Formats: sequence, C-alpha cells, structure tokens
Amino acid sequence: MPRKRANSEGTVYKRGDGTWCGQLVIAWEGDKPRRVTYYGKTKKEVLDKLTQAKAELQQGTFVEPTRLTFGDWLQVWLEEYKKPAMRPATWANYEQIIRLYLVPTLDNVPLRELRPEQLQRLYNQKLQEGLSTRTVRLIHTVAHAALKQALKNGLVARNVAEATSPPGVKKKEIRVLSLEEQHCFLEAAREERLYPAFLLALAAGLRLGELLGLRWQDVDFEWGGISVNQAL
Repeated sequence: MPRKRANSEGTVYKRGDGTWCGQLVIAWEGDKPRRVTYYGKTKKEVLDKLTQAKAELQQGTFVEPTRLTFGDWLQVWLEEYKKPAMRPATWANYEQIIRLYLVPTLDNVPLRELRPEQLQRLYNQKLQEGLSTRTVRLIHTVAHAALKQALKNGLVARNVAEATSPPGVKKKEIRVLSLEEQHCFLEAAREERLYPAFLLALAAGLRLGELLGLRWQDVDFEWGGISVNQAL
C-alpha cells in the first residue's frame, strides 16, 4: 500500500517547456490529497515559494492560491460590499479611483502576490505626476479597505497596504474675507442669479450642500428664519 504523503510535503520537477513546477499537499480529503501548485523560471524560485508556503502552513497563516487578481477583487469588493452601503456620490468617487489609478497599474497582479512596495511605488508615482496628496491618500484608503475585506474573506494572509507610507495631508491656511472684501464681493455679484445664495453663505455660514439643499418649505417668513433639514 503506497505511503500517504504528509501535509506540507512537496515535490519539484522541471516541465517540458523548461520552467519549474512545485506541488504541495496542504490537506487530505479522505484518500485524496488537496495540492497547491507553484511555477517559476528556476528551481530555486519554486523551492522558495514552497518553503514560504510550508512556513505559513505551520504558522496557520496559509491562504490557498487563487487566480483572482487584485483588479478582479477590487470590482467584486466595489459592487458586492460597498455599493449597497454607500451613497451614490461616494461610490462613484471610489469607482473613479479604482478605474483611473489602481486598475491601470495593478489590475493583473495576483491578489495574493500583491506587495507593499507595489502600492508604495504607485503612491510615489502619482505624487510625482502632480496628483494631490488628498487624492493619493484616497487611493490608499480604497486599496486598504479592499484588502481588509480580502483578509476577512481569507483571500490574503495580510493587508499589505498597512506596510505602506501614504503621504500626509498638508493643512492649508484658511483666510476669510475681510468685511470690506465681503462688501466688494456682494456688490460685484449683485446681478448674478445666485446672489441670494452668496448673501446667505456670508451671512449664515452655510456649507455649499446646505445652501443648495434649501427649499421654500424650509423658510419661515413669519419667524424670519430658515431651517437646514437636508443637504445636496
């Protein structure tokens, strides 16, 4: 009777096309072994992958390889986990970050093989191209959140975004208009269609969304005031 190979015992062999292949038994389902397969250009490359897999099996951090790419997972995460729970505008912002910045660079990287330096390189590159620190930090936020869910799902062994250094947000000094400047602004804008909104913004300090969300029913002419009940 053939000896049952123990879990985490692997074999390495050279394929007909000159590349190397390594297989590792990670579990037994009855009399049938469940194996994972690794490929590489050299024997050493495959042996290194097997060694890492064996160590992860012993530590309890092993995640079975999958053909799922980072780009594939981003789409699954966006549609299945975020779309039902996000406001449409926020979801559209996340979708744009993924489509414009993460997918063009990291789409085909296998999810489990994504490295911190690949994300860090993306952040640095976008900063060098002139992208704002706020947008680069949003790229990091999206990547980190997607990988956090992948970790919960057992698709990756760790969240590699936690090993990156996204840029800090530089606080801009805010200068308000002086009283004289406010008068000049209102005088210049007096004939504009949105003059009432400009006047209300200066007088009440409402945010843009609060101004645009006002309706006639929010105005109390008897009391002489407005109520902010929604924002656009």
